[in-house]
This record gives sequence, C-alpha cells and structure tokens, in this order.
Amino acid sequence: MLQIVVYLPSIKLYMIKTFLSLVLILSSAIAFAQEVDEDHDHEHCDHENGKHDHFHTNELGISFAPVYFTGSKATEFGLHGHYVRRLGESRFGAGLGVEYIFNEAKHQTYSAVFQYSPTYQLHLVAAPGFAVESEVESAHDSHGHEEEGTEAHGAVFALHLEAVYEFHVGPIDIGPSIEWAWDKHETHLSAGVHVAFPF
Repeated sequence: MLQIVVYLPSIKLYMIKTFLSLVLILSSAIAFAQEVDEDHDHEHCDHENGKHDHFHTNELGISFAPVYFTGSKATEFGLHGHYVRRLGESRFGAGLGVEYIFNEAKHQTYSAVFQYSPTYQLHLVAAPGFAVESEVESAHDSHGHEEEGTEAHGAVFALHLEAVYEFHVGPIDIGPSIEWAWDKHETHLSAGVHVAFPF
C-alpha cells in the first residue's frame, strides 16, 4: 500500500512536468512564428484604403488543459472543442461548443459560444449552456454481487468564460488559453493550449 501512495504523487508530478515541457516547446514555436507572421500580415493589407482585416470567417478550435475543481480540489484532464462563425465584418462571432473532462463523473458541457475579438490575436468567450455528469455508484445484482453502475445527473445550467491569445503558425492558430467555468455542482479553472483551424 505504501508503494501505491508513493507512486501516485509521482504520476501527478510526471503529468505536470510533461505539460510544462509542452508549454515551453509551444512557446518557442510561437515566438518563432510571430516573426514569420509579421511578413504574412502585409499580405492582408489594403494599402490604398489603409485597412487591415485579419479576422477569419470560420474557426474550428480545440483546447486541452489540466482542469482544477475548486470544491473537490481534484485536477483532471479536459478537452474543449468549438466552432465559431464571425458575424459579418464585426469583431463578434457565435457558434457551438462542447467540453469533456476525463474524470469519474464524465463531466460534459454543451454550450452556445459568443466570442469578441478586441484584437486579431485576443479572443474573449462567454459560453452559456448546460452540464451533465454521471456518478459512479455501487449496486448489487440478483446474486448479491456488487456491481458498479452509473447514475446520470440531470442537465444543469453552466457558464464558461475563456480568454485565448493566438499566434498564426502556418495554417493554424495556436496559443495559451485560460478558462473559468461554473455550474451548480462545481466550479473549475483551467489553463492550457488552444489550437484553431481558421477557414
């Protein structure tokens, strides 16, 4: 038993080291890509009218990050995907999002996504929707043997607020993201990496 207790913290430490290594590698790639992006920016410039329009019409994005639950003090891995369409020529966009957290409760959130982009690289997101979780419970079969079962919680209102800072790297946009999320069961925070495919 002592060996398991010693082993579990080393797994979390390994996960943290791996995540920080990925962030360092991505930061280096982003710093390099920012120089390349300066040349790319001039291709979108309308020099006669002095206009720059770097905002894309559609975006498929995915964020992956460790997720910290403030109530249970647990840290899990989360995945968030979205589609956003720009509204006309404005800096606003709307779309749909989904989040899945790889924990015992199988936390899932489905939301409408509203995005405001004050700059080409900074995106602020509000995503109201609903969250669903399953709770693992023990049950007994007809022979008295214990079985694990799941009981789904009903859908509850959820709100996600997110900020993303992107760098253009070839055909994708990549950068750091932070998120705060709330529903009546739990609040969670995450900081991770966002990858977007604009078109």
